[in-house]
Amino acid sequence: MKWGRLLAIGTACTALGTACAATSSVAQAPPPPAAMEVAVQDDATFVARDGFGPSAAFTRARQVGATRIRILMNFNQAVARRRGSRVRWNWRPYDRAVNAARANGLRVQITLTGTPSYVPGGDRYLSYRRPAPRRLARFARAAASHFRGRVDRYAVWNEPNSAVFLSPGGRCRARTCAREAGTRYRALYAAGYGAVKSADPAAQVLIGETAPNGLRGRVVAPLAFLREVACRRPDGAPSRPCPTLTADGYAHHPYQFRTAPGTAVAEHPDEVGLSSLPRLHATLVGLQSAGALRARDGAPLGVFVTEFGYFKPGTRRGAVPEGVRARWLPQAFELASRFGFVRQMTYYHLFETRRGVAWNSGIVRRSGNETPSFDALRAWAKARARPAAAPPAG
Repeated sequence: MKWGRLLAIGTACTALGTACAATSSVAQAPPPPAAMEVAVQDDATFVARDGFGPSAAFTRARQVGATRIRILMNFNQAVARRRGSRVRWNWRPYDRAVNAARANGLRVQITLTGTPSYVPGGDRYLSYRRPAPRRLARFARAAASHFRGRVDRYAVWNEPNSAVFLSPGGRCRARTCAREAGTRYRALYAAGYGAVKSADPAAQVLIGETAPNGLRGRVVAPLAFLREVACRRPDGAPSRPCPTLTADGYAHHPYQFRTAPGTAVAEHPDEVGLSSLPRLHATLVGLQSAGALRARDGAPLGVFVTEFGYFKPGTRRGAVPEGVRARWLPQAFELASRFGFVRQMTYYHLFETRRGVAWNSGIVRRSGNETPSFDALRAWAKARARPAAAPPAG
């Protein structure tokens, strides 16, 4: 599917975007694209400082056009000691990362989350299993108070539509999973939003951080999850009485590892990869029109791509050859910038991870040498930064 037609997706959708004619055309031209922020995330490098000097790391980030870094802050990693409800915080590695980013001209956003299931011995105080909203609020308020003036954007939880990160406990039917995960996340988000705003009213708070695809009994498709969070049925009718949720944007991870950007993906209508981001945008527009969601500034909610990337070739199923990755990566960033409603595009893992780490989407080798994918993204960033040519006189 061509990019021009992708830009028109969503205009023929239902109010909540659940049925969408991807090939439909529009009478009017799409709105001019808003400025899209480029970001990177690499906690091993920027927070843990695993093998790379901060100066070289931030230089690489700026070379691909990044003006911001995203940090995932797990509760158990931010705690130095806990006795009952009393918590002593360990902000040191995050302070170091935030201060270094600011010194290198990059802004910072933090995603606040609980203990994922793969962390051995993770703290159950704010676990991925049935986390307490009041405890998340305490964590969010403490973080926003500590980083006030240095961190200007937060998000609440990581991939809450996945049982790996927010589990109702055990397997469940699709509808039951969606209802419980959506209800639980709604309470977490509302608590986190209020806590951040009480500590730092100027900070932005993003809702969502959803994974792109559904998996029966394990991951709820993002649009089904979003409707449950907003207390809406697929037809747009309220599913239960709920107050309007306020957000500063919607965060999403639209991975599509084996499909080129700008081509249609064979996915369920409630799933959202990069090419089908207009489906998510249409859903958000519908939910705002219905009064289920609102932006603090009254504008349409923008989409923040807070994770995107391609696996290093040979690391796991779904990886593509390096030549393909180098071709697709700048195309993905360009497509996102052309949508107009995408406010941020984040590459997940700037540097290759250590051998044995399951997720490896790095585009700079551990030796420090760039891959063709890094070169391609750097070239895209350079071309994007050039001033537009003046129109011919006459």
